[in-house]
Amino acid sequence: MHRAQLAAARLLLAGTGDGRHPPDEVPAAVRAIVDFGGATAQAATLAADLGWTELVDDLRAAFGRRGAGARVAIAEALWRLGVPAHDLMPTLLATVEDGIRSAEAVQALVTIGATTIAPQLTRLAERDRSVAYDDRPHAMAWKDERLRADLRAAAATLVSALG
Repeated sequence: MHRAQLAAARLLLAGTGDGRHPPDEVPAAVRAIVDFGGATAQAATLAADLGWTELVDDLRAAFGRRGAGARVAIAEALWRLGVPAHDLMPTLLATVEDGIRSAEAVQALVTIGATTIAPQLTRLAERDRSVAYDDRPHAMAWKDERLRADLRAAAATLVSALG
């Protein structure tokens, strides 16, 4: 149902111009999706694409409540809508540590320029226990090494951004 609402909002938006002054129904539909789940990641991305800062409070509220995939998209949307990276870093770091959608969360930290978190990413990459999780033991070692490499690369990118 939420995907259908989002598709309807996009169609209505497409028929009304550039999105800066959409009919009231469009932001209302996007807000409902963000508030109640469903296609939250896509709704957050649409809000950011169109610069709808009036949805920042709704996105902030959903940021801590949604699953890892939506959390990453919401973080990037919030950052694009002007929320400082330091407000988003703790939740994204927790997403990395949870082991679900970790690679996407690491990439989001780089995207938002979370330079102060580089030391924590390095420590996470160097810790003794696994940083990635998988129900299949044969896949876990591979994912763990790949995530460690992603963490090191992200930390290096963020450090180099400091200049």
